[in-house]
Amino acid sequence: MRPRTRYVPRTALAALALGAACAVAAAPALDSLERRIAACTGCHGERGQGGRNDYNPRLEGQPEGYMYAQLKHYQAGARAYPRMEAMVQFLPDAYLHEIAQYFAALPPSGQAAGGVGAAPAVLERGRTLALRGDAARKLDACASCHGSELSGVLPTSPGIAGQPYAYLSAQLGAWQSGTRRAAHPDCMAAVAHRLGGRDMQAVAAWLSTQPARAPQAMDAATREALSRCGNGGAP
Repeated sequence: MRPRTRYVPRTALAALALGAACAVAAAPALDSLERRIAACTGCHGERGQGGRNDYNPRLEGQPEGYMYAQLKHYQAGARAYPRMEAMVQFLPDAYLHEIAQYFAALPPSGQAAGGVGAAPAVLERGRTLALRGDAARKLDACASCHGSELSGVLPTSPGIAGQPYAYLSAQLGAWQSGTRRAAHPDCMAAVAHRLGGRDMQAVAAWLSTQPARAPQAMDAATREALSRCGNGGAP
């Protein structure tokens, strides 16, 4: 006995074909900004708000000039993190600019990273150092270069408010140990050395409790503060 042939209406076949075509069209091209951004959002969150791992910083709303400079540093080996170095190793400048522009255009969520559980006295010490500095120890306030809201200053000073505590602590430690460096005079290295361990933790703890906001425009006071650093304070 011959098996019965299942009849599929032409309209159903057309619908299946259209669905397949749409699925192909919806998939990102092999070489596209969407694909390149996916390599970032896997660690830094779907919109660059900061990843599940507290060592992965917030990218959203960071100044474009800062973002591009960091990608170039990883490419040149000036910043060391194997995963980032491998990701950007062969990307042309045009791609790096596109990635920087993409995240710079995303408005910060306004949320704080939080969750560090520091004592009130520690947070107050961190707030004082971040906003006022410590003249007796020749420590300028973080706000002098990163803006009054610690949200960064265009075009190249990064926002540090709302970044994860673990990331901020690690970066200050890297400046102190010399694994992160900038052009001489290296202001961040000097700050990290003068802070010492407890005050580094206090600053990182307080900054992590602050909301992330969009970067500010450069003003005369910030320009003067950055001018005292190597390469005009460029990262």
